[in-house]
Order: sequence, then structure tokens, then C-alpha cells
Amino acid sequence: TTSFNSMRRLSASANARVLAAAYPEAWASEDPDHRAAPDDLLALPPFPAMARIIASALAARGRDELATNLLLGVAAAVAERQPAVARALRLRALPALRRLGHYTLALRLAWQARAPLALLRALLP
Repeated sequence: TTSFNSMRRLSASANARVLAAAYPEAWASEDPDHRAAPDDLLALPPFPAMARIIASALAARGRDELATNLLLGVAAAVAERQPAVARALRLRALPALRRLGHYTLALRLAWQARAPLALLRALLP
């Protein structure tokens, strides 16, 4: 039970870091020494609706790396059971990928999604 409790505490602190990054006005200010990192996203459950909401908040705060990692991670987790939902999550990650300069990945995801408009957007600088 000790390891389970310590894992729960680690998961809770990772969730708190992600939520503090997404909603700084609802939490105490984000601790610069303990900023949310992509590994913290692993503690969040793969719920597509929650991922969309939190990713939008993260992107609005300039945390595009966290937003894309969250969307693409949840998309990978639900791809087998819900391919349409996974496709929508990947498409939602494209603008943040372009802002991060990952044009090749954005182009590849748009091509795989067979989304002509997203493909054109991925081609634009």
C-alpha cells in the first residue's frame, strides 16, 4: 500500500502542475521550479473531452508543447476504440504543432487524416 499511496501522490502533483499551467487564475501561481512537463501528462486519464478542454486552455497560455502532447497522447490511447475521435484530436493539435515549428509532423498528420483544408493550412508558413 505504501507504493500505491506514493504513486497516488505523484499522480496528484502531476495533475496539479498541469491544471496550474492550464488555469493559473484558479490555482496559486505556477512554481517556476516545478513547472508542468510533458511527462506530467501521463498522469491524466485519456478522456477526449477533457483533453480538448485542457489543451485549449494550455494553448491559450502559450503552453503549446503541453497542449500538443496531451492531444496526441489521448488520440493514441483511444485510436483503436474511437478512430474518429482520435482523428479529431490529431487535427486539433495541428495549429499548435505549426506554432512550435513542427511543420513536417503537422503535414504528415493532416495527410493521414485526409483533411484537405488542414493539409493546406499545414503547407502555409
